[in-house]
Amino acid sequence: MQANMLKKVSLAAYLIGICLFWSKSAVGQSVQLSTPREAVETHLKNLGYGETKKIVRIFPKSAAAPFNHPELRQELAEKERIQRARMLKEIYDGLGKYIDYNAIPDVADYRDSTLSNPDTYFLFSHLGYPVYLEKIGNNWFYSKETINSIPELYRIVFIIDTRETFGIDLFNPPQTFLMLTAWQWAGLSILLALTFIVYTLAALVLIRLPLKVLIKRDKVEFAENYLIPVIKPLIMALVLFALNVLLPALHLPISYMRYAYPTLTVIWTIQFATVAYKAVKLVDFYVVKICQKNDWNYNAPLALLIKRVVRVLIVFGTGIYLFQYIFNLNVAGVIAGLSIGGLAVALAAQDTLKNLFGSVMIFLDKPFKSGDWIIGDKVDGQVEYIGFRSTHIRTFANSVTVIPNGKLADMTIENMGMRQKHRFRTMINITYDTPPALVEAFTQALRNLATAHPNIHPDDIWTTLYDFTDYAIQIRFQVFISVTNIRLELMIREELILHIIRLAAEMGVKFAFPSTSLYVEKIHTDHQNAITLRNLTTQEYLKIADNYIQRHLKPSLEDGLH
Repeated sequence: MQANMLKKVSLAAYLIGICLFWSKSAVGQSVQLSTPREAVETHLKNLGYGETKKIVRIFPKSAAAPFNHPELRQELAEKERIQRARMLKEIYDGLGKYIDYNAIPDVADYRDSTLSNPDTYFLFSHLGYPVYLEKIGNNWFYSKETINSIPELYRIVFIIDTRETFGIDLFNPPQTFLMLTAWQWAGLSILLALTFIVYTLAALVLIRLPLKVLIKRDKVEFAENYLIPVIKPLIMALVLFALNVLLPALHLPISYMRYAYPTLTVIWTIQFATVAYKAVKLVDFYVVKICQKNDWNYNAPLALLIKRVVRVLIVFGTGIYLFQYIFNLNVAGVIAGLSIGGLAVALAAQDTLKNLFGSVMIFLDKPFKSGDWIIGDKVDGQVEYIGFRSTHIRTFANSVTVIPNGKLADMTIENMGMRQKHRFRTMINITYDTPPALVEAFTQALRNLATAHPNIHPDDIWTTLYDFTDYAIQIRFQVFISVTNIRLELMIREELILHIIRLAAEMGVKFAFPSTSLYVEKIHTDHQNAITLRNLTTQEYLKIADNYIQRHLKPSLEDGLH
């Protein structure tokens, strides 16, 4: 009798325990929504988020409490709210979004001043779909926008819906090894094998075969310097991107995905940025080819500036994206911070920005280019390098002057390198005791000298008697040299001066110089070229000059520039 009674009591206790268990399973742990942290904990802990045990108890109804948004209670039934709670938890896992509860504010009156609605706590954003909490009354719920976008975001993250396609219950997994089930191990092996095969085939088709063709066409330099540096990172980026897109379909635990997914994302982002960075050089190569083919003007300095600006924007944009992704920052907050920070930087870097715009103006207006000889305010030399911020000028003392482009753009510049012809002007002073016939002959001889020179413009010779000074008769000798290089110009100036000195010696002309000394000049009649100055006519003097020019300058007409 007592034994039967004991069995009945034991059976009743067992049934009561089962009822209590299922009751707790249906209702779950206590629901707390008074702070952002409590709302997230209520959602994820009741679905076993982050648990590493083989058997995890879940409480779907409790997990759906943060989805019970007041404005959606009539639209979404409890079953649908539970479904979206599960989907969002899987999205966290699939994107490797590890939730650190301690990092979430545990303050009921939390406010985010960077958002239009300050009673909001931002969790993350993926492809323009934000996931965030908002305070309604005294409780925190997932926002209406987040709840409505969950199905669409789920389809984006999980291109292959494993649960529907293969009928796998993700919340009651079979036996696992290292927290992965047999189908996950199989799927991971297949995915990695496919990744290797696709990469190998792509490298064969897009690199090795085209390289062989280009080698046959003698375009090895183009392939190695322009094409392959773009294709290699492109293949890597596409393969890793595909792997990153398919990996969430395996529903790996967050302990794996928190490292795998972000790492792959960072790598393929950097690879795509590398493609864009290298493609700038490739595009410039084809732009040069098009300009040469159509006989268009290719502005090399402006192209260099554009390439640098584009590359800086690529690096800067990639850095901002990775910074926002790695540290899980709100895009609106980042933009607001950049706006304020950009204003501060602009105020602190006015000179730098001025120099940058100065560079743009120099490249657009083209007042000078590399190799030009320019003269300005305390500037006299040859332009060596036009940079992003400054221009380097090699002076005639062989030193380098670095001038900020902002200052250079405001400066009055005389570009000697843009001269079509270079002027050479000098005053030749001869003594007053020179006979008029010799003065006339010497002046005409200078004209003939300039006309006979192969690098002097014959239509721009200005050689005349110019003035009487205190000590000399002055002849103005002005010609234009048809060269564009300063070094050649100086060589020709030297050559002309030497010819003038030799011609004067040949004709017996003496140069005057300022002096108050009294001296007696003796004419040496025993020299083989001695001249009785006052006994020759102008024509005889000109004959002497013509003989000089025939001996010294006529060969130059045949041989070209010395």
